[in-house]
Amino acid sequence: MTNEQIPPKFRELDLPSVHTGDGFWMSRKSIADILLERDIRTFPNDRGETRECGLFFDDWHLYAIEDGGWVYSLVKLREQEHDREEGRIGDGDTPGVTVSFISFRPDILIQCLAEPTMENRRAMNREINRVVSLRGQHPHPALIA
Repeated sequence: MTNEQIPPKFRELDLPSVHTGDGFWMSRKSIADILLERDIRTFPNDRGETRECGLFFDDWHLYAIEDGGWVYSLVKLREQEHDREEGRIGDGDTPGVTVSFISFRPDILIQCLAEPTMENRRAMNREINRVVSLRGQHPHPALIA
């Protein structure tokens, strides 16, 4: 496999990944792992409260589809967790898989990694929330094909 076949943002972030023969790529590294490698441990939520990246973004992984250009989004692979039982504020404890069909702008994550200011971390959280939970978003055609 040539380097050109790897999604450009995966190359830029040096992400280990898996892929299928039909053009689906997924990072093996979670968003939390990417952030923690750069010593970004917390982010402000929508109410300005400080939250731990490792408890909220540990299940989310970038994925990409080639459609004449690359389209990125997020997939959640949640294992059984026990945050609530252990008194931690996290994103939920029930195992499951969630695939978002809303496109994700990886440049916002890349900017956060380059300059982890509070505003850039806030923007990253807003972008993740836009892709996974904000009402009124529209799926990208390449992600639902």
